[in-house]
Amino acid sequence: MEDIIVPLLTFLLIVGSSIIKSFNENKEKRQRNERKPETHSPTVQRRNSQAQQASKKSYQQTVESVEEQKTEQLDQLKKELNVSRTKTMEDLEKAREEINDELDQLLVSRKKQRALENDQIKIKDYLTRRGLAGTVIMSEVLGEPRAKKPYQINRR
Repeated sequence: MEDIIVPLLTFLLIVGSSIIKSFNENKEKRQRNERKPETHSPTVQRRNSQAQQASKKSYQQTVESVEEQKTEQLDQLKKELNVSRTKTMEDLEKAREEINDELDQLLVSRKKQRALENDQIKIKDYLTRRGLAGTVIMSEVLGEPRAKKPYQINRR
């Protein structure tokens, strides 16, 4: 029995290795074929190169037109944003001016009220006994000198 098994295993190893070798050779041939560019006649090569150039040109034109459209859209957007921004700035400036005017009017009216209140307080202060005495004294101090206004003597 051992006499049959050894030759049988040897036979299987030889057949298996040949199958594997042929499989590897086929694989290498395919890889070589894929690496090699196909050689065609000159007319086919010209047609292929012309087709490639045409496709490149159309692609470049498409890219350029897309870029042009993009820049145009960006320019339009910038213009719209600038217009809206300037409008907003103008509106804010107008609102600020209106608020400043209202504040000025309020401040002026408040100053007038304070001035009137102060005048009323001053008048009330001067209507007292002490205020009237102070008023007479101040009029003598600030008025014309007595030498320029002599007393009038009534001579009969």
